[in-house]
This record gives sequence, C-alpha cells and structure tokens, in this order.
Amino acid sequence: MRWAVCVLFLCCFAARILNAADPPSVTPKPKKIEMRTGSWTWTPETTILASEKAKPWLDPMLAGFASRLGRAPEVNDGAKAVRIGLYDDAPYLKDLRPSEPRAESYVLEIDPSGVRLAAADGNGILYGLGTLLQLLPEKGGAMPCLRIEDAPAVSWRGIHTFPPSTQGVDAFKRFVDRVLVPLRFNVLVMEVNYDFPYTTHPEVRSGGARPREFYVDLADFLKARGIRPIPQFNCLGHQSWAKNTLPLLVKHPEFDETPWLAKDNPGIYCRSWCPRHPEVNPFVCDLLGELIDAFKPEALHVGMDEVFILGDEKCPRCAKVPKDELFAGAVSDLEKYLTSKKVGMLLWSDRLLDASKTPYGKWEASQNATAPAIDRISKQIICCDWHYGKHSAYPSIPYFQDKGFGVLACGWKEPDAARTFYRYALANQKGKFLGFLATTWMGADPIVRAALENQGNKDALGVAACVRLAGEMGWTGE
Repeated sequence: MRWAVCVLFLCCFAARILNAADPPSVTPKPKKIEMRTGSWTWTPETTILASEKAKPWLDPMLAGFASRLGRAPEVNDGAKAVRIGLYDDAPYLKDLRPSEPRAESYVLEIDPSGVRLAAADGNGILYGLGTLLQLLPEKGGAMPCLRIEDAPAVSWRGIHTFPPSTQGVDAFKRFVDRVLVPLRFNVLVMEVNYDFPYTTHPEVRSGGARPREFYVDLADFLKARGIRPIPQFNCLGHQSWAKNTLPLLVKHPEFDETPWLAKDNPGIYCRSWCPRHPEVNPFVCDLLGELIDAFKPEALHVGMDEVFILGDEKCPRCAKVPKDELFAGAVSDLEKYLTSKKVGMLLWSDRLLDASKTPYGKWEASQNATAPAIDRISKQIICCDWHYGKHSAYPSIPYFQDKGFGVLACGWKEPDAARTFYRYALANQKGKFLGFLATTWMGADPIVRAALENQGNKDALGVAACVRLAGEMGWTGE
C-alpha cells in the first residue's frame, strides 16, 4: 500500500513539473503569469524570426543565448518556433497584446507550437528576452507553456556613477550586462565633470581625463542595451573639495565667487563660481556642448547641490541680489542653453527645499534663502530629490509634483533607508513621479567589484545592495 501511494505521489509530482502548475521563478517578478497545460522544447535546431524593428534589440541578447545554449540561435526569415516583434509591426503577433500596452511592456507566450514575444518598444523586447532566457534550460529542453504580461512600475530606473577607469571599463560593461540589464535599468547618469579631454578650453582638463572615444563607446554600449546615458557636469557649486580647487577656478580665478579666500580652502565646504560673471556661462556652455556632442544624450545633469557660497557680501556683482534670484538665474541660464540643443535638464534639487519646512537638514534642504527659486525656474527641469537617511515621511516628493516638476527619488548606501524612501515615493505618486536614481558616490570600479563579486568594504556592498533594490522596486513596485 505504501509503495502504491509513493508511486502515485511521484506520478503526480512529475505531472506537476511537466504541466508547470506553479509559476516559474523569474526576476524581477512579472505582473501577470498565466500557467497553461503542456510544454514546448527548445532544440539545437530552433531558430528565431524577428521583425525588422525588433532585430537591433535582439543583437545584445544573443551572447546570453549563446552562454545558455552553447551557441547563439540563428536569426532567419524561415523561423517558426520563436517569433519576436513589436505590437504593431509583425503580422504573426497581431493578436498578442497586453491589457495595458504601456511603454517598455511586453507579452511572452509559450505554447506547444513555440514562443511568441511582442513588445511596445525596443526595451520591451530586451526585457521579454531576458525573461525568456531565465525560463530557458541549460543547453535547451522543455519549457512550460504560459503567458506573461509585464511592464515597469515607474518610467525611470536609473543609477548615478562616476566613469570607470580605463583598466576597469571591461568589468564595468560586464556589470551593465549582468546587473543593470537584468534589473531593467534604463538610465545611467555618469558624472564626468573635468575628466574629459575638452578642446574648447583644454586648460580645464583634469589629470584623469579619459579620451573622448572612451565616452562615445560607453554611450553607444549603453544605448544598445536600452540604457539612456546622461552626462553630468557639476555647475555653480562643488568647484573644490577639501584643499583641492578644481580646474575651472584654478585656471580662471576671475570666475571665483570668493577669490580672496585662501587657496587651500580653510573653513569652507566647496567653492562656487560667480553666477553673474559675464564670461562664465559661455565658457561652461562650451564644455557642456562637448559632452552633448560625445554622448548624444536626451538630457544632461547640471549638479547644483549643496551650494553654500552664493551672493557673497564682497562680490561686486552678487552682493545685493537675493539668493533665490541668483540661484534661479544660474539654473535658467543653463536650461536655456540646453533647450537650444534640444537636451533636457536634471539637477540635484536640495536648494529648492526650505530646511525650516521639511524634516531635512542644511545638506538636503536650503538654509541660505535659495528655496523660493523653485517658482522662478522651468517646470521642464527634472528634480533629483536625494535623501540618504531614514525619515517617517519625505514631503519633498509630493511637493515637487505639486509644483509641476518631474521628480526622481535618489537613495544611497543604506538599504533600509532607501527602501523606506522608495516605498514612500511609490505611495505618493501624483502624476509627476518618474522613478528612482540610485546614487553611488565612490569610484565605479569598487561598485562593480561589489556587485559582481560581493567583495569590498561596507559602503561599496551597501551601494550595490541599494542599486539592486532600486532596479527591483522600479520594475515591480514592491
């Protein structure tokens, strides 16, 4: 009797596996999984049919298929087993639609006749193929019949980094392919500052400037994987760090808001340039133009956080001007230039918050009267709202939306604090919440090592964990 019961149990268990009664494990977790009866087998002869608009997005994933199967499958017009395309460009997928056909969404269907994948756009193709790769057994084999509908919870899923070293660029690309692409990041802000071989004003190149081709290659690499590269150049503030003044004010001390301060910067956080010096904006816009030419970005990040030196009483141009007017003028001058280049603008938005009306201190919000600038600047600017500590509420998230700005929630290295912040942001969407930007604030190389090898100090490992958190919550909303 026991033997008969065991046989019955094993038969039922085998049938359960074959019919895939339980949803398979897929990361990030899809919005909808409908399990169906039966299976389909991926064989060495399986080939892929991709529509013309889908083919460019298949190329970055072929290496993943090759790793999984031992060789990349052929892509040809005669394929019947695996069919891929956008919702509106492939007649063989015309009946494959999600209930909500949003940007970056996809539908993946496996039935006894094969695989069909339809998506809203190129990123949807990438994400659907990523899910298919997770379902695909090593060397091919049986796959459960199912239908998956999936779409992101938020439209921006980003990371802020510094450029990798020239020696670390290959590892950085592996980090992109093994971490950022599977987690479905679609934005990478790369803080370049003076580490670029500027030709309009070569005197401000840093000693660590990478070649222009280094950045062009990285930008193209990211775009091929559905990740929008956004260069960052710190404007107005952060023109020094500790005892070191950065190249702009070293080579052009006439731009300094406080040139009388000692060169080793005693008692100050960071120097600023004078926002009303008549030559500073044309000079800086030359530099921004070179970054735009290299990255071909949709937007540029202008920094502008933690500006403590502004409107100094000794400055002949700024002393009698209200600080919010000075700050808004600097923002608007840059935004006008970027708009002329058809490039959007991001900035760290701490100076637009009044520290006396928020739970934040002088770093995350302003105590030097710049906050009213929020009513003087373009609503097209995206506010990067950074908070790294744990609070019971983050009122800046609804505040920026109420003011008409798109806003990104930016966490850092403490997973519990970042999770609390992101949950609050998701719960307080008011039509202008865009998503998450995971900040790193250390060299790219240690972040890559922490993410790929789980090696490094506590900060690096914490940052790597928060990067994964931003990707997962940005897609699933959980």
